[in-house]
Amino acid sequence: MSVAQPLQPDIRSCSPNAEPAMAARKALSAEPILMHVEPLPITIRRDMEGREWLVIQAIVRGHPRRRHRNGTIWFEVPAEFAGPVGAESHAEDRLDPFARAILYSAMEAGRDVRIHGNVSATLLANLEVYQRIITTWWPEYHPVHISADQEIEPSGLPDPRMAGEAIMGFSGGMDSIHSLYCHHHRLHGRNNRRIPICLFVHGFDIALADSSYDAAFRRAEAISNCLGSQLVRVRSNIKRMLPSWPNAHGAALAATLSLFSPRFRQGLIASTFNYRNLLGHRFGYGSTPLSDWLLSSHDFQIVHDFADKRRVEKTRVLAECQVAREKIRVCWAGDDLSRNCGKCSKCISQMLCMRAIGIEDLSAFARPLSASSVWGMQVTSAAHWEELQACHLVADAAGLGSSDEFLALRCVLDKAREAFAPPNIPDQKRPPRAIRLLARTRRRLSRLAGAWKRSA
Repeated sequence: MSVAQPLQPDIRSCSPNAEPAMAARKALSAEPILMHVEPLPITIRRDMEGREWLVIQAIVRGHPRRRHRNGTIWFEVPAEFAGPVGAESHAEDRLDPFARAILYSAMEAGRDVRIHGNVSATLLANLEVYQRIITTWWPEYHPVHISADQEIEPSGLPDPRMAGEAIMGFSGGMDSIHSLYCHHHRLHGRNNRRIPICLFVHGFDIALADSSYDAAFRRAEAISNCLGSQLVRVRSNIKRMLPSWPNAHGAALAATLSLFSPRFRQGLIASTFNYRNLLGHRFGYGSTPLSDWLLSSHDFQIVHDFADKRRVEKTRVLAECQVAREKIRVCWAGDDLSRNCGKCSKCISQMLCMRAIGIEDLSAFARPLSASSVWGMQVTSAAHWEELQACHLVADAAGLGSSDEFLALRCVLDKAREAFAPPNIPDQKRPPRAIRLLARTRRRLSRLAGAWKRSA
């Protein structure tokens, strides 16, 4: 039989200091939980091959997903570029890259950010507008307030010697090749820039643990050297701190380019989509002409470059540059990311663009272009459909519309029209029946000839 215990008095209620203590606890719990970014000293790291890297890093804490979003975020730049990144002069705005880098992670958590250092006031103001765009596009993000220990205001005039120069990201793909080619050959009018340095970031498209980066770098370096620019290796772990790479890759690239803001006044991001597809967010991409410029600070401007060209129009520069034609790298789906697999939708789309403008040399790809590979291609988005449609129109105008590959492309476009075609695209007539029969006969004869050779 249990014995009832006497009620014990609530000591807390009897204490004369209980009410102030409880009020203090309530006030503490009501305070907003912040994310914090604290810079670490710049260090030098020597890798196994003897290269020295300048490590620019900061500690991030306060994100609710502690394991994946908190910790050290770092960039590594070759030590010989200590001057351009401001390590020698301790540039006052060197925490601007971390404000750009942490933005999507903070919007994911919905937590305000305190950066313990100096940040451009212009950048912070621009990021407020940038967030309004992003949170309108994707409701899973939430607007946050970013503050810094000291906000740097513009002072004086920019150095006029830097006005005609810029830095850009370059991975050897079609978009960056086109931008670098046009600036090198002065095809951009008053907006031409001299681009002495391009950055190829290890940890973005190619993971840090992927050894194919070295071969991919050599391919891209051959192109950049041909177009008058030095390609620089940069490493970063920023990708693992981001909630979505397609959403945030523009901000990540802007953050990396801005490491060099003590040396340059502009960073160029080669356009993926053109002005006809201005709302790239419909396809999950956060790098657009509408938003990228808002990643600028008072002394470093982010420029979304050459958004007026379709992919097939950009491809015309390959006819003028043999090195780019042989070394272009567009593949993201193959086992070896230093090569073009020749069978993914991106590889096939690029080969179709090259064939449409009359380029027969497709040696940059591991597999040749064929009607069967085009038949098996997946149309991935409305933007992809429109790019393929433009490619087919160019091929038609060049008299190539009746070839097996473009007849197959026409069928692929027709099949995907209902899902992806915008309403203002008129229906195109199918090729005449005689042309379809001729193409079918050619394919059958080709197969019979192959079988006869194997039997002989």
